[in-house]
This record gives sequence, structure tokens and C-alpha cells, in this order.
Amino acid sequence: MQQLTSASMSAGTTAGQDLNLSMDRLVSSRNFTNKLWNAGKFILFNLEQLDDREWQDLAGADFSSRHALADLLLAGRWVVSALHQV
Repeated sequence: MQQLTSASMSAGTTAGQDLNLSMDRLVSSRNFTNKLWNAGKFILFNLEQLDDREWQDLAGADFSSRHALADLLLAGRWVVSALHQV
């Protein structure tokens, strides 16, 4: 809980600026952290079910060129484009 409180209190402030503790901000941060945790569990659960061929396909994926992106579905292209912006 200490890490969650620290992360919540540091969000949106600059060094030396006081911040009132907001229970709404704490709850929102907790809920967001829970969503990230559940997304990670979902990914790991689905990765455990891959066979060797699927692992090879995943390891060899290269989405750095437009040609490689052309074979993806629209949702997949959106995810890769969002990752490229990070």
C-alpha cells in the first residue's frame, strides 16, 4: 500500500509542491493498478498456452516496416502504432 500511496501522491505535482491527500485519487490509482495487474495475468495465462510454432512466430515478429504491418488486422495495427509512439 505504501507504493500505491507514494505513486498517487506524486502524480501531477512538481518538486517542493504540497499535495492534499485525496481518497478519490488513491482509489483511482488502486483501480488502475488492478487493471494493469489483471492485464498482465491475462497475457501470461495466454502465453502459457502457446505451442512451439506459435512461440517461433512470436519471436520472429518484426513490425518495423509498413509491409510487415499490412498483414495485421486493424486492431493489431493500432496496437503496434501506439507502441511505436512510446
